[in-house]
Amino acid sequence: MVALAGVLLSTTILGANASIIEAATKSKEIRVKNELKRAPAIQAQATSTSVDSTTGTGMVSKQKFSDLKNDQILKISPIFQEDVDNSREGYAALLQDRLGIVDNKGNSLAMTIEQRDKQTNFATKVSYADGKETKTINLEYNYFKPELSTERSEPMNYKGDSLPSNFMDAITSGKNLNNASTNVPKLSHNRTDLNGHKDDVETEITHMSSNIDTKGGEIEFTPTDVTYGVKGDSLIRHVKIFQEPDWNQLADRTLQLNDKEGLSKPVTITDSNGNRYSVTMNSDAVNIAEPGQYKVTYKATGIDDSGTPVIDEGSHVVGNNIVYTKRDQAITVSGDKTQVNYNLIIKDKKTGNIIDTQSGQAADGSTVTIDTSKLPSGYTLSDAQKTFKVDGKNPSKTIEISKSVNYNVKYLDKDTNQQVGKNVTGVGNEGSSIVLQAPSGYDFADTSDMILTLDSQTPQKTIYLVKKAVSSIPVERLNYTIQYKDFSTNEVIDKSTSQGNLGDYISAEAPSGYTLADLSSYGFLLNKNNMIFTSYVTKANTSYSISYIDEATNKEVGTQTGKGADGENLDLKVPTGYALVNADDAIYQINSSNRNVKISVKKVADSDDLGLVSTYPDGGSVQVYDNNGKAVNIELGQASNWVTDQLKTINGIEYYRVATDKYIRADKAYKYVPFSNVAMTSKETPVYDSKGKVNTEKVLAKNTPWYTDRIAKINGIKMYRVATNMWVKASEVHLKY
Repeated sequence: MVALAGVLLSTTILGANASIIEAATKSKEIRVKNELKRAPAIQAQATSTSVDSTTGTGMVSKQKFSDLKNDQILKISPIFQEDVDNSREGYAALLQDRLGIVDNKGNSLAMTIEQRDKQTNFATKVSYADGKETKTINLEYNYFKPELSTERSEPMNYKGDSLPSNFMDAITSGKNLNNASTNVPKLSHNRTDLNGHKDDVETEITHMSSNIDTKGGEIEFTPTDVTYGVKGDSLIRHVKIFQEPDWNQLADRTLQLNDKEGLSKPVTITDSNGNRYSVTMNSDAVNIAEPGQYKVTYKATGIDDSGTPVIDEGSHVVGNNIVYTKRDQAITVSGDKTQVNYNLIIKDKKTGNIIDTQSGQAADGSTVTIDTSKLPSGYTLSDAQKTFKVDGKNPSKTIEISKSVNYNVKYLDKDTNQQVGKNVTGVGNEGSSIVLQAPSGYDFADTSDMILTLDSQTPQKTIYLVKKAVSSIPVERLNYTIQYKDFSTNEVIDKSTSQGNLGDYISAEAPSGYTLADLSSYGFLLNKNNMIFTSYVTKANTSYSISYIDEATNKEVGTQTGKGADGENLDLKVPTGYALVNADDAIYQINSSNRNVKISVKKVADSDDLGLVSTYPDGGSVQVYDNNGKAVNIELGQASNWVTDQLKTINGIEYYRVATDKYIRADKAYKYVPFSNVAMTSKETPVYDSKGKVNTEKVLAKNTPWYTDRIAKINGIKMYRVATNMWVKASEVHLKY
């Protein structure tokens, strides 16, 4: 995951010129401009590595001597011989640094090793002295659990009535289970102890299904780190035996006349072990336009639950699928128009593969309930998908569903290898992403772990955390000066001095009678002592007067007056019950040569239906329709902004009106409100696209400022935009102004 390590976004990121496909009509269409055209060229900087999430300041977590109890037990991860070899310091110095015991002033205290373990030579008891007081600390080590992986497919699939004689060799390398040539590779994060004992992991088979040789089943492997006496989590391999499918499931198969899709699509059947097959046929042997009975040859290919063809592990041929054939099978084409032979095709939304088919006969126009018990494990239908209406003209229907994943996330302290908090569990659709929150007092060791993309193959995940530094040591305050310069003359017109902490974002406030010239002058990150920051300002001596004119009556319905800097962007306050006619007017630019401005508005019945909409930045051009839902010869550009005064339902579909008799589908755009501010992160913060989907490749670094130009409710959640297609939840940031 790329961490965006914070400065303000600009039009370079947001795209200053939104493309618009002009309407080919003489009627007055709504034109738009980009609302950020005056934003300065300060670009967000992306780094190729994740942000150090320990403290943000390079501080190490400390423990005060006065907070410790004599004979207290501390749990830590071990310091191995390799750590000592790779360091210029000895074992005692590394251990002292890891424990981090300090006095009340933050000064490190000397440590004495009082006792060592005979087997490993690791210290088990140490002591510290502060003045006349001495305390003894007992150490317990949290060794890493050994891990197992597999170099074979999961599950292992075999064709036939039983497993081959060399099955055990294939799955475990036989007698080589604990040798280098095993098919069950071992991994341990433990290394050599101080007596030179290298880490050693052994694996054993702790469970095997009793009828695995004919029905398939499970084999459980358990690893043990014999050097440190730690048992790891088990690895379970699943075995499936694909016997010849039950061809009787295709007996009396009937297709509806002219059902070309039903003819071309495969159907699913099972064998006696419950394994699934995708069955195709030589469709050229059937004339779907002519009622009658035909003879076909079926080809059944073994598939997994997601509809993907499986490989025969026993064939020793790469890419050899499990396939059975059956010749001279009867299939009927029916011309009965009252009783429809329907075909239901269910696809995995992620893979696009067919996972199940169901067929039957029912009256045209009747409602059929889908047999959900036949779906592969982990798949469920929504209430709306559980029934469908039979249509004689379209007898085949396709439904897409996602596999449910029961995820389980465990948090471990990276330094101590101890579990932190409770496991995070839940259920979600495969391929969807979930934003995780680190437990209180911790940050993610790897920021990419904050986004969990659900995968049915790996529903369990262990995530390492680092403890936030809570130091009792006084933090050195840093001095800074802000000098305010007139943008036109470059003269310093004011100064202010103060103090802050390293990494603080310091906001600039323009002197009386001035306004900040651009976004680069809004503030800065304090990163050194005696820092000097220059903020450019312009005189706010340009008066303006805005009159809102009702387009229908040509009468003034409201005014807005004040003073500002020449060229400054101003958010308009449209009178209640009215909407802008032109999206260009959403943000007014103060102009000394044109101080009195008239802006057209129109009266609307429901203020909740008016406002600005933007087409999605990654959705391509957007089709325009008339008030009957008929497409017209007009398209709007992607990421273009429009005024809407009406949300209308046409033929069951919602549309935004963007001009007289011109509508776009509501699912092709989102409503927003112009807004100028700086959003500050306080932690690693996920970003979302304009449709509310989390971005698994990017995250905003903590304690960084981001310019935001608009607010929107996306999927019911208030969000701020920080780039063309990047949004943050309002609840996860705070505003500076």
